[in-house]
Amino acid sequence: MKTDRGARSAACAALETKGWVTMFKRILVAIDGSANAWRALDQAVSLAKCMRPEKLGILHVRPSLATLAYSFGLDVAASPYGTFAERMVAEMQELESRSQALLYEAEERVRQAGLEGVTVVRHAEEGAVVRQILDVVRREGYDLLVMGSRGMGRAAGLILGSVSQSVVANLPCSVLIVEHRDGEEG
Repeated sequence: MKTDRGARSAACAALETKGWVTMFKRILVAIDGSANAWRALDQAVSLAKCMRPEKLGILHVRPSLATLAYSFGLDVAASPYGTFAERMVAEMQELESRSQALLYEAEERVRQAGLEGVTVVRHAEEGAVVRQILDVVRREGYDLLVMGSRGMGRAAGLILGSVSQSVVANLPCSVLIVEHRDGEEG
């Protein structure tokens, strides 16, 4: 039975024989805090260890005020006043704080995994998830996007549509979708 290190070396050797080690210079992983997103981060780190890209980006997209208002069924053009406005501002600040904390946790996981010699960049974006992922890939010139197959529950995914499906349909680079495993949250 191979150790983790032995399995990783075998995987790297397989990539080398196919000429894929130098294929990706800029890898982006999209996270949302779900178990599947953490698995996607682990896969991105494993790839980065073999491929030694110049950059590993970690992306989290939080909803914008317009997205929140739309999800609550509110008219975005109407200016919210009073307590509701204060609640929305507090919610936006909390979302930004959670987004930053999630990105710092992800960066720490990358460092603990022993990835060295690769620049790690955090991208905290706000807005529609699919649009922001596509914008970051294009703006930063990523060669590969790694993401989980689903980050929300199955029912929400069926109703709202799959972020990974929408991204794949419009993505200008290669993509690795990390499978969702039944019995796990998110």
